[in-house]
Amino acid sequence: MEVEPFSSYSFDRENEAIEMVLDDKGETWVNYWGVWKGTLAATGKTYETPIHLTSQFVDGKIVKSYGYWDNAPLQLDMMAMQLAAEKAAQQAAEESPK
Repeated sequence: MEVEPFSSYSFDRENEAIEMVLDDKGETWVNYWGVWKGTLAATGKTYETPIHLTSQFVDGKIVKSYGYWDNAPLQLDMMAMQLAAEKAAQQAAEESPK
């Protein structure tokens, strides 16, 4: 996710969980559960998005990483703003003298 459209963003550090597991294949994975918060600069609306990240470590380095979250509410709002801007531009073009 790009952060440029946001006036602020952070993770809720008080309600996060992290665990390290050694799976049945001997692989080391670290899991993170948390909530990402961001305020969209254009509207001032704040979004709270639960996320889950899981990363495999080998020799202290991440070799695989997967992230899961639902950013549909944010994407729908951003698409609505873009559509409104396009409609306003089209209406302004139609109303301008030729």
